[in-house]
Amino acid sequence: MKYYVAEIEQRIGEYEPTSTVCFKTDEDGEEYFADLVKGFMGDDDPYEPENDGVYWYRGESTYEAGSIVEVSEEDFEVLKAHISDITGMGYKSYQLTKGEAS
Repeated sequence: MKYYVAEIEQRIGEYEPTSTVCFKTDEDGEEYFADLVKGFMGDDDPYEPENDGVYWYRGESTYEAGSIVEVSEEDFEVLKAHISDITGMGYKSYQLTKGEAS
């Protein structure tokens, strides 16, 4: 298992907030994070063509993967008490819970 801290970059008009999150995975960290970002707001249409990792939320803002850093398990356990642990909240997970994945 590997542990990560990452940033999701948002664009809301002239504002550019960043959400710092953490997650753990046995998969490739960057690929897993890309899926987490796609599911972050839950507003992406699975039938739209590929969009290079930039996702729209309600047509008013965008969000995309920012930086990602691997951390130790000990650091992860401390950090998840202070920032959101979004493990399992990716787009693939959403599809599985809705019965849409093949």
